[in-house]
Amino acid sequence: MLSIKKYPFKLKNKKEEKKVRGIVERIIKDVSKRGDEAIVYWTRKFDYPEFKKEDITVEKFDFDIEPEMETLVDKLKNRIEDFAKAQLDGIKNKIELNKCSQVIVPVKKTGIYVPSGKAPLFSSLLMSAIPAKVAGVEEIYIATPPNRENKISPYILFCAKILGIKKIFKVGGAQGVAGMALGTESIPKMDIIAGAGNKYVQEAKRILFGTVGIDTIAGPTEIVIIADDHANPEFVAWDLLSQAEHGLDSMAILITPSFNLARKVKNYVKDIISDFPEIESIKRTLKRNGGIILVENLEEAFSIANEIAPEHLSLQIKEPENWIKLIRNAGAVFVGDYSPVTIGDYWAGPSHILPTGGTSRFLSLLSVRTFLKEISVISFDREEFLKAKENVIALSEKEGLFAHAESIRARER
Repeated sequence: MLSIKKYPFKLKNKKEEKKVRGIVERIIKDVSKRGDEAIVYWTRKFDYPEFKKEDITVEKFDFDIEPEMETLVDKLKNRIEDFAKAQLDGIKNKIELNKCSQVIVPVKKTGIYVPSGKAPLFSSLLMSAIPAKVAGVEEIYIATPPNRENKISPYILFCAKILGIKKIFKVGGAQGVAGMALGTESIPKMDIIAGAGNKYVQEAKRILFGTVGIDTIAGPTEIVIIADDHANPEFVAWDLLSQAEHGLDSMAILITPSFNLARKVKNYVKDIISDFPEIESIKRTLKRNGGIILVENLEEAFSIANEIAPEHLSLQIKEPENWIKLIRNAGAVFVGDYSPVTIGDYWAGPSHILPTGGTSRFLSLLSVRTFLKEISVISFDREEFLKAKENVIALSEKEGLFAHAESIRARER
């Protein structure tokens, strides 16, 4: 159950992390050696026992979903698209200085990983693929695991259709990531792999980065809530539970200077989860990666939050806008009582694919920029060259790179 803890407390199980890495390394090595054969083997092992090679690629999308859900998904698509277009407008400002400029081009091929274990997260497909489309990526593919009937969620199929995606690989887990990173007989090698996923998926992305580009490390979900006496304890309790319900590896933490609020939230959580269909799972999650941290003041709360560097940081405090300047590390910030993480998950507009596991210290959310490359263009004429030559020769010779210096001298002879 949710308990008051002293910071710092252990959030990661290093022994478990080592075990996950070992399994993922074995899968990647196998896919590298055996290609589709390995894809089939691991999919049979983890997802569908009778999986065959011809099941890997899906190009015909048959689905039947509620008309009202089609309309709702289309509205969400438009909100994400509008925000992505605004991002692109902000990125593509032309730079020209000292005979140098910059061109911004999209990658050619992107693989979107769509989780479908506990539930098919079709919203994550929209949040990943729409920024790629707006960026101008030519080829977008999907990898998602089959269900127990060897099928793909109709909602994922519908989203793929309205996005204009032509091909889905019915492959999940580390083997799906490895297939897209390394290429197999059925799966082309991607330039970037993007999307959320479990710890095995994210470990595969971590290991394969360099062989393929990645968006961010978007693993098991996390929330840190900073709250004071202004906060509604019921709101806080539900926000903690909304992330804890994702699974055992989720993290849900409240940081507060108010013992009164801490007590109320703890009681609300206890009362609420008594009616939860998966009460034991929620209890284990909260015991393992949940807690309430009591602090002296809000400054200390923000300091701890920056150390944790959470995926989601919720500010349920008086005048939260005045405290944003203290935030250094977070995937996304949710300001005030009426900006719960769930709004970001399903409606706001920015992608909900966010860095987890403390990686918001150096990584950002998935955005249009994820799929773009900046290429410098240097266009010196002879006049500019002659102005620079003595400086360049002196610098290159000081570093012992004499052929560099001669490449300059050759042009003045």
